[in-house]
Amino acid sequence: MKEQIQSGLRLGAGLGVFLIGGLLLSHVRTRLEVLSSYHQTGWSDWTVWLEVILSVGLLFSTAHVWYQWLAGCLVFGILKGLIALVTGRDIFPLSQVPATQLASLTVVAYCIVTLLLMARFMDRKPTMVDRIAITLFLLCLLPSGSSFPSVLEIVGFGGLLASWVVYRWREGRAPTGGAPVSAH
Repeated sequence: MKEQIQSGLRLGAGLGVFLIGGLLLSHVRTRLEVLSSYHQTGWSDWTVWLEVILSVGLLFSTAHVWYQWLAGCLVFGILKGLIALVTGRDIFPLSQVPATQLASLTVVAYCIVTLLLMARFMDRKPTMVDRIAITLFLLCLLPSGSSFPSVLEIVGFGGLLASWVVYRWREGRAPTGGAPVSAH
């Protein structure tokens, strides 16, 4: 019972830190939009950089917790894409443009392949490379607009794919027994 309490506290603390990191990034985005409306360069402000570094650090340190939330969002993306594929309409449209079958199929395929790349985290904790890739993936999803897939979404997916390749490479080099080789 003590282990369950500790596990629950770690989960709650990890999700709390994730929310704080997300709120900091939201604040940075709002601040940059306000500064850009006055034709000022927001990135020259050192506090913006400090907030970005702090929020990315918080997200990176709790990636082992919130990747499960991200996987749930991807499942929702699959369902949304399938509904749009069948009905021809997006259930939560960002614009009034009807969903095409190709766009809906692209969303479904993107979410399924991303979930498959993340499935290995069910059996083991994400490594340092995995945390970097998951954090990059999340950060690349945040500024996405109405066009899918955007360049940033492809970069984030590429990070996850590179992480998976490193995992498979290390697994292939592991001694018999299938355990991954630890990095020296």
